[in-house]
Amino acid sequence: MLENTLYKLTKEKKLNVAYFGGSVTEGAGASDQSKYCWRALTTKWLKDEYPDAEINEIQAAVGGTGTGLGIYRCDRDLADRLPDLVFFEFSINDYGSNFAHLAANAETVIRKIWNKVPTADIIFVHTTTKSISDSLDEGREFGSRDAFSAVAHHYGNMPIIDMGENFRNHIKADGGDWLKYTLEGVHPNDEGYAVYANCVISTLKGYLKKSAAVSKLITKTLPESQLSSVPLNLTAHLEDSYLAELGEGWRRVEKDMCGRCPHYIEATEAGATMTFRFTGRGVGAYWMIATDGGKIEYSVDGVHNGDDECWDCYAIEYDRAGNTMFAVDLEYGEHVLEIRLTGEKSRRSTGCACRIGAFMVY
Repeated sequence: MLENTLYKLTKEKKLNVAYFGGSVTEGAGASDQSKYCWRALTTKWLKDEYPDAEINEIQAAVGGTGTGLGIYRCDRDLADRLPDLVFFEFSINDYGSNFAHLAANAETVIRKIWNKVPTADIIFVHTTTKSISDSLDEGREFGSRDAFSAVAHHYGNMPIIDMGENFRNHIKADGGDWLKYTLEGVHPNDEGYAVYANCVISTLKGYLKKSAAVSKLITKTLPESQLSSVPLNLTAHLEDSYLAELGEGWRRVEKDMCGRCPHYIEATEAGATMTFRFTGRGVGAYWMIATDGGKIEYSVDGVHNGDDECWDCYAIEYDRAGNTMFAVDLEYGEHVLEIRLTGEKSRRSTGCACRIGAFMVY
């Protein structure tokens, strides 16, 4: 199942291992994300187990986001960095979303990866939360887990590691206290991440042991048809916010946007307007959800499309990267997006700012 990974580790002695997912993969809750989250512990195990191989970690997880953003940032954050082994984890953040759309997003990611690195191995990883666990106890479905598992089977029985179910069973066996292993029922603490990592490592070890030794890397073969009834969005990508035409009140900021984009554009006063020209069928923003985020209004091709805000209740505590779509299913061609700050504050926000790191275009 992981013949190419084994070949890279033992023959080429070099492996780029990537982690693509949400906050649990990023390491939220760990006392030190670079050491104690399941991602860091898994990379450490690979380095310890294969000391003669050069193991390079690609951290491509973004907390609070799912595959809806993932298909847009897949090229820049993941595929363009040439991964050999990819852990795909979005079960929590995509929980409750439409099965067909999630399947299409997962298929899009697979095809984007294999278009760039046709020999890359992909492992689907499932995580969980207390609320999801409680829902399963009540007999409800875990839609995102089901969608991603279905895709894994459709694309040649890709490896699946359900460390979420293992985590859930571990907590039940230890008395059912989720706060012993997580901060708030979602993000594991160091002890919780150790449970996650032990599951991943033991399963990964078994997969590698069962993988046959090959004389060369095997190119992956796509199935004859896609699984989802929804069209795949293979043209989804990010475009630099610096490509926008900035009106009075907007400025370019040479500072990373919450560690997600190298720079961003910013406006903080009512009436500030910017224009972004794009070619495609849809457009959105990869932007900052900030403590001083405000409200905007936007139009496409001169027609007012709606209003949005760069703030939510979590922004009270910290700024982070988020995403939103302004227009979808347009007629393919050249279009013009215009964004204007209304000057209105969002509930408990401290300002009316808007900051954009990149535009989502397809």
